[in-house]
Amino acid sequence: MISNQYLYTYSIVLLICIRLTFAYAEEEQNLELKLLNVIFRHGDRTPDDNKLERYPNDPYLNYDFYPMGRGQLTNNGIVREFKLGEFLRKRYDNYFGKIYTPSIVKARSSDYDRTKASLQLVLAGLFPPKGIQIWNPQLEWQPIPLEYVPKVDDNLFLSDDCPRYLEEYDRVLELSEYKKEFAEFEDLTAELTKLTGKNITTSLNMANLYHSLMAIYSMNLPLPAWAKSIFPYGKLYNATVFAYKTSNYNKSLRKIYGGALLKKFVENMMEYVNGTLKTGRKLFLYSGHETNIASLLYTLNAYTPHIPAYSSSIIMELLYKEGIYYVKVLHYLGIPPELEVVQLPGCEVICPLNKFLQLIINDIPSDKDMICDKTTTTDYADQKYDPNKNTDLYNIIENYINNKI
Repeated sequence: MISNQYLYTYSIVLLICIRLTFAYAEEEQNLELKLLNVIFRHGDRTPDDNKLERYPNDPYLNYDFYPMGRGQLTNNGIVREFKLGEFLRKRYDNYFGKIYTPSIVKARSSDYDRTKASLQLVLAGLFPPKGIQIWNPQLEWQPIPLEYVPKVDDNLFLSDDCPRYLEEYDRVLELSEYKKEFAEFEDLTAELTKLTGKNITTSLNMANLYHSLMAIYSMNLPLPAWAKSIFPYGKLYNATVFAYKTSNYNKSLRKIYGGALLKKFVENMMEYVNGTLKTGRKLFLYSGHETNIASLLYTLNAYTPHIPAYSSSIIMELLYKEGIYYVKVLHYLGIPPELEVVQLPGCEVICPLNKFLQLIINDIPSDKDMICDKTTTTDYADQKYDPNKNTDLYNIIENYINNKI
């Protein structure tokens, strides 16, 4: 089973979040929603076709999972992502209005089939055609554009592949304090190495195994007999939670990983506040991975020990009342399809924007931090890198804070 410490901590935070959801319902009635940022995890999928998840003793090693293929959404995943879109429509129906226009949403995905498909599904649930937009009475769907950048250029969803991040990550693995924490899992790594036929030595190895098993589990296929004592809860669950801790072990890692997404969210909000945002824009929608959810929560100092489920999401609302902007953060659990309020340490649930920026300013990566030439790493050595891509603003955030103090 999951450790008592993790279970107790998560239960307390969940209870607080549920209470806060009701406690602030009335207060929000006088607040005007101005902008939404949403990052979500893709839906249920088949096991991936890469060296990270595959292992020699996998009973499904030679399965092709026809007709979906490996690493692709299952029907359960398709339904789950569509329902996320419907959930967002129901919650923000008045805000979006009934008719979709291209200016309303900017949608971006990581460069994976499952995240691109998930983004299409969320958009389909969120913006069904109405009135003049209905082009087929039997099909409540309309095409909505989305964008992505190749993995080699992606320092938003996949910033954990950046050389600066990898260098710091490798340094953390050699810290004596980290090794003491990891010692808890050494017996498990030895056991898993024997069971899987693969050399399991790190928390990342164990996390990849967990997600391979979860893919099988979500398809209702039989698991290996040895997995039942450690999955879905138990030692392997705890090791996967520890993998998220490893990936976000210190401020340097959090700044590059979750900080990249936080930076993007803040830039979007600042463009609205400064009047430079495209007219009519209401939503920035990002389709990514469970690591993105965990890392963003870590950077916000709001992570509680858990594995973000399929379709889980972080929603950041920019609110306005009487000349003051506020920020509110929500966590959509995915499984179950419920919403929590996230209270950021050091601020109210409805957090004044200026105070929010002061809290997170040191967690926002600079332009130098965001430089990411992945072609210097083994996995991307055969690809080309354009240093002019993915340039992001930074001073806009500092200037706003300084002008308000």
